[in-house]
Formats: sequence, C-alpha cells, structure tokens
Amino acid sequence: MLNSIKTYLFLLFLSLIIPFEVSAQIRTIHTGSFFTIGENAKMTIIGDLKDSSQTADREISNFGSIFLNGSIQNFGVNNVFGTAIYGYFQFFGPASQSVSGIFPTQFCNLEVDLDGQLLNINKKTIVNDSLLLRSGDIFLFSDTLVLAQLSNSSVSGYPSGIIGETNDKRIFGPSFPVMVQGATFNMGGSTVNPYEKLKGIGLSFQNGYISSTPGNIYRWNIGQSAGPTLGSVERTYKFDDIASPSSPTITQISSKFHDPLELPGTMDGTDMHIYYSEDGTNSWRDIEGTSGTGEVTSPTHPKTLNNQSVITVSKNDCDILPTVDIKQVITATSDTLLLADGAIISNCDANAADVRLLAFGDAGTYEWFYENETTSEQIAYSSNSLFIPTHTTGRYKLLLTNTRGCSDTAIVVLEQAYLGNANFTVSDVNACDQDNITFTPVDPDSTTLAPGYSYEWDLGEGSPVLNYNANITYTAYGSYEVSLTVTTNNGCVSQESQTVNVFAIPTPAFSATSACPGAVVQFTNETVSDPLAVPAQNLFLNWNFGDGNSDVSTGLSNGANGDITHIYAMGGDTTVTLTASDINGCQGTITGTITVHPLPEVNFDYNAACEGQVTQFNDSSEIEGGTPLTYHWDFTGVGPTSTDKDPTYIFSNSTGYWTTLTVTSVEGCVNDTTKQVLVDEIPTAIISPILSDVCENQIIGLSGAASLTSSSFINFEWDFDDGSATVDTIESDVNHSYPSFGTYDVQLTVTTQQNCTSTTNYLLLVYQGPTVGFTATGVGSGTNCEKSTFNLTNSTTNAVTYQWGIPGTSFSETTSSTSTIFNTPGYHQIELTATSINGCESYKLDSVYVNPLPQGNFGDTTRSCITSITLDADDSGLNAGYLFLWNNGLSGYDESIVNVNSGNTIGDYTVTITSDQGCAITDQTYVLLNAAIEPDLGIDGDVCDSIFLDAGYYGTGTDYKWTDLNTGDTLSVTDQSFWATTDGYYKVDITTNTNLPQASQCTGEDSIIVIVNTVTPVELNGPYIACVGDVVTLDAGSNWEFTTWDDGSTNSTLNVTESGFYTVTADSSVCSSTDFVEVTFNPSPVFSLPQTLTSCEFANLDVFTNNCTYEWYDGTTTSAHQTTHTGVDTLWVEVTLTTTTCVLRDSVEVTINPNPTINLGADTTICSYDTLQLDAGNGLGHSFLWNNNTTNQTLTVSASSEYSVTVTNNTTTCFNDASIIVNSLPLFNFDLGDDLLFCGDSTSELNVEPGLGLNNATYNWYNLTGALSTTEDYAVKDTGMLYLEVTDEFGCIASDSVDILPSNLSLTAVFLAMTEVVKKDTVYFINLSYPRPYQSFWEIEDYGYTSLDSSISYAFPEAGFFDVRLTVNNGTCISSIEKTITVRNTKSKIEKPDSPPSLYINLKEVMVYPNPNNGSFSLRVELGEEANVQVAIYNLLGQLILTDSFDTKKTDRQYSLNNIEKGMYLINVRAGKNQQTVKFIKIDN
Repeated sequence: MLNSIKTYLFLLFLSLIIPFEVSAQIRTIHTGSFFTIGENAKMTIIGDLKDSSQTADREISNFGSIFLNGSIQNFGVNNVFGTAIYGYFQFFGPASQSVSGIFPTQFCNLEVDLDGQLLNINKKTIVNDSLLLRSGDIFLFSDTLVLAQLSNSSVSGYPSGIIGETNDKRIFGPSFPVMVQGATFNMGGSTVNPYEKLKGIGLSFQNGYISSTPGNIYRWNIGQSAGPTLGSVERTYKFDDIASPSSPTITQISSKFHDPLELPGTMDGTDMHIYYSEDGTNSWRDIEGTSGTGEVTSPTHPKTLNNQSVITVSKNDCDILPTVDIKQVITATSDTLLLADGAIISNCDANAADVRLLAFGDAGTYEWFYENETTSEQIAYSSNSLFIPTHTTGRYKLLLTNTRGCSDTAIVVLEQAYLGNANFTVSDVNACDQDNITFTPVDPDSTTLAPGYSYEWDLGEGSPVLNYNANITYTAYGSYEVSLTVTTNNGCVSQESQTVNVFAIPTPAFSATSACPGAVVQFTNETVSDPLAVPAQNLFLNWNFGDGNSDVSTGLSNGANGDITHIYAMGGDTTVTLTASDINGCQGTITGTITVHPLPEVNFDYNAACEGQVTQFNDSSEIEGGTPLTYHWDFTGVGPTSTDKDPTYIFSNSTGYWTTLTVTSVEGCVNDTTKQVLVDEIPTAIISPILSDVCENQIIGLSGAASLTSSSFINFEWDFDDGSATVDTIESDVNHSYPSFGTYDVQLTVTTQQNCTSTTNYLLLVYQGPTVGFTATGVGSGTNCEKSTFNLTNSTTNAVTYQWGIPGTSFSETTSSTSTIFNTPGYHQIELTATSINGCESYKLDSVYVNPLPQGNFGDTTRSCITSITLDADDSGLNAGYLFLWNNGLSGYDESIVNVNSGNTIGDYTVTITSDQGCAITDQTYVLLNAAIEPDLGIDGDVCDSIFLDAGYYGTGTDYKWTDLNTGDTLSVTDQSFWATTDGYYKVDITTNTNLPQASQCTGEDSIIVIVNTVTPVELNGPYIACVGDVVTLDAGSNWEFTTWDDGSTNSTLNVTESGFYTVTADSSVCSSTDFVEVTFNPSPVFSLPQTLTSCEFANLDVFTNNCTYEWYDGTTTSAHQTTHTGVDTLWVEVTLTTTTCVLRDSVEVTINPNPTINLGADTTICSYDTLQLDAGNGLGHSFLWNNNTTNQTLTVSASSEYSVTVTNNTTTCFNDASIIVNSLPLFNFDLGDDLLFCGDSTSELNVEPGLGLNNATYNWYNLTGALSTTEDYAVKDTGMLYLEVTDEFGCIASDSVDILPSNLSLTAVFLAMTEVVKKDTVYFINLSYPRPYQSFWEIEDYGYTSLDSSISYAFPEAGFFDVRLTVNNGTCISSIEKTITVRNTKSKIEKPDSPPSLYINLKEVMVYPNPNNGSFSLRVELGEEANVQVAIYNLLGQLILTDSFDTKKTDRQYSLNNIEKGMYLINVRAGKNQQTVKFIKIDN
C-alpha cells in the first residue's frame, strides 16, 4: 500500500509542474523524491505534511502555493523545501497546528490563518520574505522564529517581515525569540515605513546607518527588570554579531507593544519609558520618551549599538534615587572639601589655580554637563572627576545614573569675584513728589544681595538704607544728592552719587454749572500746582467729559485761567476727569460727577380734523424719572395757545396747520415737537348706477363720488343690502351681482383723510330671469344609437325667445323644440339660451351619450387560393357579446365566424350584427376558392461549380419571375428552370391562370441560398532544394476542409527534413484535389555555441569551421569575436559552407558582469580636526578589503597615508581596485578671551583681535542676525554673542566666540571752552562729561600738553589752530571728544564767556524752570553777595548759543530761545572764581 502511495504522489507532484490546482488528503507525502510545484500551481493538503527523506537533494521546490490544514513534521536530513524557494505557504483551519522535527523548516512567504488558534513553533523556523498573520497566534514553544530575506522578489505582494501582528494575533512565548538576520534590515533611509525597516518586529530606528555585517536582532517576548520594580512590557530586543568598529549608530528609538496584553499587572501603556543597556542588562539607562497607547518613542539622543546592547520598554518607577556628592580637591594640600548641592566656588584671585572636582556615589554612569540659560553641553562621560581650567566660570551639573536606570544630579557653580561696583541706576532722576523712586546697583556680579557684600545708601534725607536696592518717596520737592557705598566680601569699597530732582505735583480741581442736553455747561478750573512760583508756570489741562469727548485748556500754577465749556448730547450722571500736567511732566488727576438732567421726550396725536368740528389733541410726552412737566400748545403757529395737557380746538378752514407742543421739566430742560395738522372739509356722498335695468345674477357697476371743493383722499364703503360683506375701497367704482330678484337699498359712506364722513342711499330694482330646461331623446330601434335622430324637447319657463346650439358644430335653431342627428358615438354637448320679457337671459349646457354601432367590413370580394377560408365578423374584437345573424341560417351571440370550403356555397355571404343597446349594422362579401401554388427549389447549401433550379407548375397561363435577393436584381430568366453558376439568394414568383380574370389567378413563391464552390486544384509547387538541418514546409493551402498527406498526417502543412517525394490529397464537403513534389537536402556547416556564457568585463567566442564564411550580429566576418557590452545579450552568428552555400545560424546568451566601479576621489588634503569617509560604493552584495585589513564598505580616516581597497561582487566574483592619498594638515587655534562689556556709545571703542597673524587667511565675523565683517580685527558695535570663523590658506577652519555684555555705565565726554581766543590769554576748559567720570585725560597735541585734572586752563603762546582732546572713563567705558581752538594774534569781536575773577563768590542756587521748556524759561541765580554774573549757553557740541552779563544778588532772569533745535543744552553760570553748570531740555513749541 505504501509503494502505491509513493507512486501516486510521485505522479501527483510531477503533474504539479503544470499550473493547475489539486487536493491531497494523505498524511505522509514526502519520502525522498524530488518534487517541483509550478509557478502558478496550487496544492491543498488536508492533514499533516511529514518529511522523512534521507537524501540532501531530495526536497520540495515550491514555486507556486501550498495550503496546509495540518502540521509540518521535518524528520529528514534537510529542509522540507529547497533553498531556492520562491513560493507561498499557508497554515489554515479551525484547529491549532505546529512546526516540529529534527531539522529546521524554511519558508519564503508564510501566512497563518487558523481561526484564532495557535501555530506552535517546536523547531527552528525560517521565513525568508513575508510572515502574514491573518488569524491566530504563533507560540514559540521550543525554538526560534528567524526572519531573513533572500534576493528574490516577493510573490505575496507584501513587504518582507511580519505583517498584521495585533492584539488579537501575535507572536509570543517566554523561552525563545524572534530573530531578524542582519542582512535583512536597513536602519537608514526615509522612503520606507519605520517599522518595515526592522521587518515588523515592533522596533524602529531613526537616522541610523548600516555596515556590511550589521548583526542580528532578537525579540524576546518576555520582560526585563530594567531598573523599575514593576518589570517590563513583555518584549525585549537584544543585538548580536555586530561587527566592530563599524557598529550602527542611531539617534532615536521607537517601540510598539500590545496594550494591554503585554503589560504585566495593572500597568498603563501611557506611562512607559524606553530603557537601554550597553552591557547585557547589567546596567540600564532611562532615555524616557513620548508614550501612548501601544507605542513609545525616545527623544533624539545618539546611541552606538554593540553586541551587549539591549532595549526594552518599562514603567518609570524610580522609587529610590541614587546617592551622589561632589568634593573639591584643594590644590595646595590635596585635601577634599565636600560641597553642598548648588555650592558656589569663587575665584577671587586672578592667578588662582585650576579647579578639580571629584564625584562620589552609587555605582553607575557619571556624566558632567556645562549649562547656561539656554543650553546644556556634555563635557565628560563615564568619569567621576572633572578638571576646570582657571576662570572657566559657569554652572556645572553632575548626572549619576545607577544600574537600575534611575538618575539624580548635583550642581556646582564656579564664579569669578569682582571688585565692588557702586554705579547704580535711578528709576527717574527728574521725579515728582509722591513718586516712588527706585535705586538699583548695576554690579554685573549679582542681581541680589551677594553673600559678604554690604550696600549702604544715603538718600539725602533720613537714615542710611542698608539694602541691596533702595527706594523712597520724597514728600517735598527740591534736589537731592543720593550716594551708594558698596563693600565686597574681600573688603573692596566703592562709592558713587547722583542728583535727583523732585518737582511739585499739580492738584487739579474744577466746578461746573447745571446741565441739560444741548445746553452749554461752564467748567471752571480751580487747579493749583505751585502757588508761590513767580512767574506762575503753565499747566496743561486735559478734560475728559465722560461722553466720549475730550478737550484741552491751559492754566497757571496759581490756579488762574484754564476754564472751558462743553455741550452734552444726552442726559444722565457723567464722570468728568481732569488731568493737570506741568512742564516737568508731573501730573495729577481728579474725577467728579455732574448730572446732565434728561430732556422730555415730546410727542402727541389728534383725532379727526374736520372743518368746523372739534379736534381733540392727546399728549404722550415722557421724561426719565417721571417728574412733572409743563405744556405750551401753539395750534396754528401764530396762536391761539393752550397750557392744558390734552386740549381741544376747532379749525375754521380746511387747510394744513403746524401745531407745536413745548414741554419743560422741573429742572428747566426744554424740548418741543411740531406736526402738521391737515383739516378736511365735510364731503357729500353721491351714487350713480351704470345700468338702470338689472337682472338677477347679472354683474352691475356702481359709481360713487363725493362733492369736495379741494382734492383730498377719499375712502368708499359700500353696503349692498343683500347680506354680503361691505366693500371698503379707495376706488370710486365697484361691481356687484344679486342672486335673487327684488328691491335693494344700496348705501355709500365716503370718508376723507382726516376721517370726515358722509353717507347716501340708492334704491335698486332687480328683475327675475328665465328658468332653462330641456331633454334629448333618440328616435328608432335601439337606444340613442349612432346616426339616429335625437329630439330636443324644451321645458324652459319665463322666457319669450330661444337659441339652440351644439358646441363645435354649426348647428343653430331658434324654435322652442328641435331635433338633430349624431354621426359619432360618445358624449355630445347641447346648449340652450332663453330670454325673458325684461331682457334677462339664462343659459343651460347639458350632454347626451350616443351609443356606437357594431363594427363590420368584409370588402366586396373575398378570394382564397386554397381550398377553404374563414369569415370573421369580429376580427377587431369590438363586437364581442353581440348578436350575429348570417344569411346561411347561422345565428346567435358571439357567432362571429363562418368557415367556407369546397362543401359550402361559393357566392354572397351576409351578416347582421346587433349590440346590447339594440344598435345594428349589416355587411356582405363574395367568396371565390382556387387551388394553392407552392413551388419547391430545394434546400440551401454548397454546390460545386453550378446547380439546376426548377420552379415547376409548367402550363399555359403561368408566368415566372426570378430575383436575386442579395442584390435585389430581377434576373433575365423567365423560364420554369435555369443553371445557377454563381453564389446567390434566388427567389421565384409564380402566377397561374394569367389568361383568366384576376379573381381566378393564384400566386406562389420559393427561395434558395446557393454557395458555388469554384474548384482550385491543390498546388505544392517545387521541386525544393535545402540544407541539412533546415526544415522545408510544404503547404497545401487553407482553402480545403480536409488535407491528407502520404504519411497519414492531416495538417494543411508538412515539415520535411529528408529528401524524397511527397503527395497530398485535399478535400472539402463538395470538392477534392491531389498533387506531389520532390524535396532534396544538401550538407550544412558543423559548429556550435554554448547556450549561456558569463564573464567579467568582456567575453571571447570562436566558431572556426573549414570551407566557411562568417557573419556576426554586428556585421563582423571573422570566426573569432569579442564582446564588451555589460548586461545580458543574445548574440548570433551565421556560418556559410562555401561548397553548398548552406548557412547555419546559432546564438548564445552572454552575460557580461561589470567589475565594481570604485570612486574614492582624487588625492586630497584635510584638516587635522576633520575625518574623511572613504566610500568604496557598490553596497550590499559586495565584499571589501582595505589595505588596513578592514572589510567595511566605508573607511573613516584622519591621518596622512595612502589608502587602497579591493571590491568584489559576491554574486559575479568580479572585482576592482582603487587608491587615494590623504594629507592631514596641522591644527591652529586662537582665543578671543573672556566676555567683554560694551558701553553702547558711538564715541567709545571696543576692539576684538584674535591675534593669529596667518598668511592668506579669511575672517568672518558674525552674530545671530548675520555677517558683520571680514577684517582681522573688529570694532564692536552692539551687544550679544560675537563669533569669528577663520579659514586658513588650506581651507581649515577654527572658530571662537565672545559674549559682548551690555554695560549700564555708558559715558559721554563733553567740555566747554571758547573756540576763538587771543594768544597768551588764559582759556578755561570746563569738563561737563556725564555721568561724572572716574578719570579725565586732557591732550593739546601741538604743545605736548597733558593733564589728569577734571577741568583745566591754558594760555596758547602762539596764534594758529590747535586740537584739544578730552578722554574720560569710569573704569568700564571710555569716551572722547575733540575740538579745534582758533588762536588769533589780536583781539577780535569775541564775547568771552568769562574773565578770570579775582574773588570767590558763593553760588547759593542756580536753577532753570520750567524744565523741560519750549525755549522760554527763567534762570534763577542767588549769590552770597551781590556780584557780576557771567552766563554762557552752549549746545552739546560746545557751540556758543548766547552770552549774558548782569549784576545781582538774587534774580529770576527770563530768556526766549524759541528758534533753537529741540534737545539738551548747557548753561554755565560764573561769579568770581566760582562757576556752576546746569542743563535744560528744549521740547517742541
């Protein structure tokens, strides 16, 4: 029995080579035979598939599809399926199945469709392409599932790898993994779905690269305790066989999992992190990630994979953080100092030693970071010590990650100590009293009170303030000197002071008059600022009236002026705001509420205004709050008047009057309204009937009118006294009809526009009309039958004349009664109009139904060329159920048919037909019978050459007409028969008894289709001479249905390869023909080419044969031939034997594989910090050997050397070599130094110099907004990060940056001096730089004069032009100014601002007010004693604007400089040897 099974299966599997579908229901089906399943073949197996073959090459080659409802048991010595497998395999069915045995089983495309059941993997299973899960799970029970990918294309139509794994159908098992072979995945690229890159195992990498031996990935379906105590998602990824040093580098990891199936306990999939281990799960790193249901993605962070790499997903549950401490190593003693978290280390000494930190804590990974406000940079990894060079200040963070992946940090801040800086900012140096003024140090070392620093403020009144910041509200206006003293923790003290001016705040006040909407309200300004100021200062008053409107006025500080008016449009309580501002910018605000009393809302109406009648006026005025109102009426515009609320008045004339109502509230607010009152005259109503005699139901017209002397609107109201509704219209004419005769009292009421009315009546007589009636009755047999007479009988009353009519006809009669005939059946209308003696008409329209007559028409004579005929008196079916009476005695209902034959009388036949209504007709025909004519031309068909056609019926009086129906032509033949020699559709028409009357003649016809086959003898031609190896094809043609050769074959052609005679006989269903021919074969050349040939770069072919000539596919004629075209080509050659001229052609499929193309580029030079990646190209499927014995596709180099590589195509074994020389240049560096302070003044200079001194170098200075300069040195123009990128002559680049910090210590150099002087006169140079500088430096270059005094005096010994420069600094910022002094030999008209005084005069007060001003101001000068005062006014360029001189002890001197430009100006006041300079600001006029 087993042998029969083997035989059956052997035949079965051989048959599967041909594409078709077969089912096998046997368990053991493979015992050692080699089977192939064709590309389109399908095989379904119900039962297990067991392999027990013991020969390695006895396997199943599956190029088609196998469907298995069972398990696979591989107990052979090899894979069940051949290694070159391309086919499709599916497990299906409702029960669990398995893969087991002693040898692995390998599939190409595997599909699992098990209705929710398990596929148990009991032996290693390999899937080369796609694994599709349709239904059911895969359980890795006792071995591994391997995903691999061959170079063949997928027949499944799916991407390679796992497809369709979900919560409901997945791969699991705690003991064995899913393995992805390294050659099957690609970590780079962006055109593939991320999870397809790793074959659907639920893991994806971003921005990775792949080496030639990428290694394998194992997905274990079991969790790892990656730090957190709750365990892991039930999947872990491990890496193996990764080649070094070309390990893959990844920047981002994503992992999918089945939520909640793979989550242990009650874990939530939305709180997962990715954990990464580099040492085979000994320690973990928590790289966090963005998690969601079923997926978690890590942040971007580069990782290098190795053979110890493990990735898993777990809940972040670090319940205990690691212990971490930082100690500072004391350089002098090597002792350590434990630092608190966040400790600050200060470098007070500029020559202090470098700082070294040591970390102590739990086992794990130590990472050091340098941080600023926006970035964090890793500066050390896997080290517990950190070395910080001198002055590298900043924030340093230590991150310790223990072996559980839990992390903690410690912070150390390194700072540089600075000397104290007492400069400070003032929130407002020109403030108003009651303003809060804040004083803030500008020490860049600290923003809060630094430890060990002390700050002491002297605010000009009260006790010192010891806070970091100070603030004060001055209660009295005046000038205050404020100073700050700063003492650092190392005892450094600095002090600065500034002057603060405090001005008085205006106190606004106002009053207002009572207000009504639309009335003028007077606002009186009562604002006071400085009542003692002389002269009084201007105040700017801004009024907000609270109704969306505002205005301004100008007052004085003593309360004078500034009044204003306003008109409110609406009433109500309104908040008025007055803001008073003085020339110092101080302002005060007050709000007050005024009540704008409401206006009355005036309105009234009135009833009818008719001439001479009382008109009632009704007031409907209102006011908000409902307060009492008073009234004044003016009825005509010129009187009379009334003060009643609702008065009456009689207008004497019919015209229009303007009536005005004026209403006044109790607050005196007045409003009025005026309306036109139209007074109408009293009308007189008139009725005029259009007809005097009226009949009932007749529409009559009535015309109304009203007698008025002036045109006015009229309304007409009609009452017709017949119970119908009244008609109200503005039309004077109306129509109406009365349904009953009698007498009616019609009433008309006319009304004018002002409701003035008049009524009149009219008595109307309505006459009675006729009452019309009639009947229509048919006369004769039957009831109202078609074509019978109808009597029209009149029954009308109350009429004297009549008019009959039938619509649609010309019928017209005036007699009382009449008659008519209806010739068609159906309904017919009849109308009758009657007129009474009073001329009233009445009309009636009625209809009568006319019954139809029966239908019957035999014709005059009925002929039949047959032996019988049937007469049907109801062939239309319209006479069904009627009574039929025949003249042959046949009668009865529905007896409509009579058969006439040779046994009946030939002659007249008559029938009478009577309908159900008694309507009857009679019909008659004559019947004549003759014999039928039926010719027979035979059956349609083929004939050979011709056919004889005979119509028969030969005799006297017989005519024949032959026609070809295909063409419609009548043939010339008129005989009974003829020979047809062509194809045709022949018809004959026969008429007999043509010598008798037509009634005795009969006709007949027949037709036949004739296909005439013209015999063409079969012709083989010949004889034929050919070459051995050739094939001669003999052709008998295709015109014959049957062909028989002498060898018994029956094809129309015969292929001949041997010499001899050959005979053929050709037959059709009609004709036959025979022929023979001789064929001779001569010798041919003898040679052969291989079927295929594979080579690298080129291939040589040689077909030499004696006595032959050659022709190749490309036209060459030598026996030897070389081809270099890469790819697959089919090449042919024709060889001709010269003795017989016989030609033999042969071809070969040549595959020329190219040697690998390598382009390492030209010899090159790189910078020392650069690396160069040499890429041998060609990718997968190639092997590589560099001269340093590495075997990757790429080689990263940085040293000078010659590098070479050999690339071999692993498939074709074709190889190639290439080399390149790389020269690495030495490194250069530069340092821009520490951060710099920028003063922000265009007169200050801050240069940054790299100091490189390179030849042919290019420089690129830039900041965050773009490029700045290409010079070697750069003059700083703004704050922010400043970057320099230097490129040397070899293209190597070095870069550095420096932070340009803003300084709050900006400085402006200013001095005053006469610009035109006389030689040997003393010139005074007054230093007005602001803020006050720490140091001043004067230079008069022509004389080499220098001085460090604040202000100087100098006498020029010679005439000429001399440059004087003042340079000032405040320890941070520097500013310079230069002026040219003109020195003359003699005095000119120069007004000197001063002359050397001989006495010291006390300047008690110098003040400018108002300040700022519009150019008009007062200068207050108060001296200790009366003396001469010299005044000089300058702009900031030092140009003299005005000089003045006067004697005084105390004065307020006024100046008007309205034409000068707005800006800041300086006033220098000198009295004796003492002088003082004040500033003022000119604003717009």
